[in-house]
Amino acid sequence: MEDHLFGARAGRTTRTVVVLQPISADCTVRCVPRASGLGLAGRENRVATRQDRRESGGGPTLLHAIKELILDRGLRPGDRLPTEHQLSDQLGASRNAVREALQALQVQGILEIRHGHGIYLREVTLDGLTDILTFWARLTEPDGLKSLLPIAEVREILEVNLLRAVVPLLAPADLDELVAIVEDMEARAERDDWAIEVDRRFHDVLYRPLGNWVVVFLLQAFWDAISSISEHHDLSIPPPARIAQQHRNIVTALQRGDADAAVAAMSGHFDNQLHRTRA
Repeated sequence: MEDHLFGARAGRTTRTVVVLQPISADCTVRCVPRASGLGLAGRENRVATRQDRRESGGGPTLLHAIKELILDRGLRPGDRLPTEHQLSDQLGASRNAVREALQALQVQGILEIRHGHGIYLREVTLDGLTDILTFWARLTEPDGLKSLLPIAEVREILEVNLLRAVVPLLAPADLDELVAIVEDMEARAERDDWAIEVDRRFHDVLYRPLGNWVVVFLLQAFWDAISSISEHHDLSIPPPARIAQQHRNIVTALQRGDADAAVAAMSGHFDNQLHRTRA
């Protein structure tokens, strides 16, 4: 069965023929343009396998092939990849195509290209997500404080809903570390001092027992975006004593093993933050 698409170009009619036929999961259909009346002999529609596409150096497919190579070889963050020349030979693609694919993977935060030293698998990072969040927050809402609202709302949903799962997982050592952080907050508050890294460490330690790297990196991305926007707009913070008390309320509930009270205290902490951005 043929489906014809017609279009005029340079005074002649060009026809693209798409042949629909059963194909395997390892294949894709390749469409071959054919000009009416020009007798382009030998130009037949054919099915292109993954190997065909790899040899052609197609962008997205080559990126996928390099990522599959990393997975198949069990490479870990910090490990060195084959050279550009070796990848070109192994993947059947041109060196230019391989170079472009490697650069794209570096932009994605997967690889690090150290000129003169080699290509390395990076540590897990969501730097790209942080940049996207920061840029779009500032673009969609020029008001510095209000630009934090979408990020803060999602962060609240994530943290408040995860807290109930964290409570039974907290070990005495975790609670001791959280208490020490709150005491540091309180000591700073007496000097009317505040350090965002202390607040950040509290939340990092709190959700660490979940053992979920996605949660860890999402929270880091939110923190980085919020910090970047706050610094750019030189935003003020609530009184340090109030923030310290909110964290003390959370820790007190955690020490009792009271999930409901901990969730209520965390919600109150975020309500205060969100009230500022909505005002």
